[in-house]
Amino acid sequence: MAPSMTRPGGPTPRSSAAIVGHPELAQLHEERARLSTEVARLERHVSMLSTEVARADQKVGDLENLLLATRRLDACADRAAVLAALQDILVTVVGANDFVVLALDEEGRTMWPILGVGTNGAACGPLLVSDALVSSALETGKCQIAGPRSAGDLPRSEPVATVPLLAWPHTVGALVVFTLPPQRAALRPIDIELLEFLSSRAASAIQLADVRSAEGRRPPSLL
Repeated sequence: MAPSMTRPGGPTPRSSAAIVGHPELAQLHEERARLSTEVARLERHVSMLSTEVARADQKVGDLENLLLATRRLDACADRAAVLAALQDILVTVVGANDFVVLALDEEGRTMWPILGVGTNGAACGPLLVSDALVSSALETGKCQIAGPRSAGDLPRSEPVATVPLLAWPHTVGALVVFTLPPQRAALRPIDIELLEFLSSRAASAIQLADVRSAEGRRPPSLL
């Protein structure tokens, strides 16, 4: 007859009998079981704390990115430097790889591209303010963010985000993010925060840089 199998570390019939016959051994066995349960609980707690620490570190990094973006835009000496900084922020922080920055003309009817990156961004031409691509953002003065994309979805027809560029109290332009890299299903909360920051600061940074470089351009137009 094949020998009976016991779980490694578990009590055998002989050891169980020994435990029953010796109260001290029974107490030790119970204490070991209690300690094993406590160790498992502490391991779960440590894992939860590690996750919270990682989230806190990510938040600190995100806030540092926002602070760095503020400093970079405010320190630019001319329009070209602002647009280069804006492109770098969108590419390296947000992860956008296809976008266009548009400036509203002084008549308030047409938006003209002043920076285009990627297939759609580089090919984007002038747009009327009534164009569906930008109209909602211009009318509301708020960022328009598309929902997440599921795996296997067809390429979306609407942009990932449309961001009004504000120079209070005027809306003077728009940023349109057409697509994200394939591995990104949607914008992260920090990406949306950064786009909202750019909505309120990017246009002013361009105008301020124009004044610094004495190019003679006057607000509220970015052209």
